[in-house]
Amino acid sequence: MVRLTVQSETAVVIATMAAGFFFASGCAPQKAPQAKLATAKASDDHDHGHGKKDTHDDHDHDHDHGEHAAHDTLAGAVAELIKISANVKEELGKKNLDDADGHVHMVGHLVDDMHRLVGSAKLSDDAKAAAAKALDEIFDSFDKLDTALHSSDEKVREAIDYLEHEPRIQAAIEDLKKAAAAIQDGAADAVRAAEKAAEGLKESVGDSGADQ
Repeated sequence: MVRLTVQSETAVVIATMAAGFFFASGCAPQKAPQAKLATAKASDDHDHGHGKKDTHDDHDHDHDHGEHAAHDTLAGAVAELIKISANVKEELGKKNLDDADGHVHMVGHLVDDMHRLVGSAKLSDDAKAAAAKALDEIFDSFDKLDTALHSSDEKVREAIDYLEHEPRIQAAIEDLKKAAAAIQDGAADAVRAAEKAAEGLKESVGDSGADQ
């Protein structure tokens, strides 16, 4: 009888503690964690090689960004970045903050793509450094927009102005265009060199045949 009483009292204590924890942590309204761009900034200490450790999986919001198709060329990625930037500017101008937020988060995936493409491209060290710096500028600019869009202060959200960030974004895009053009020029030079080598080989074979 005593044993049952002790077990009952223990159960009551445990139940009371559990209920207290539930109300303290589970029922009270919690402020949603601030969302971050779905990427990581360039540095040497990140699993992706880009620095920031917050990825799209860390987000606690419900935006549906759709499937992201990785780009094969830097030129294609830059073209998408230009389009996204225009969409963000338009939606913020209309105060469509949720729509703008969806576009902002697409930049994260795009920055990852461009870091990969720049890293594998046949560019000079200076050209790669300039492109990497431009990508940092893009990331930082859109990360600031993202932070403001997810602010708990409605005044901060309403005061978001794309034009404050546009000069920095446009300058970075121009640098990325230069990198994309250099990659394309390098590819074209490689094709011309291969064609010239093939013509030389063909002429050499022809001359050998004529001698026989």
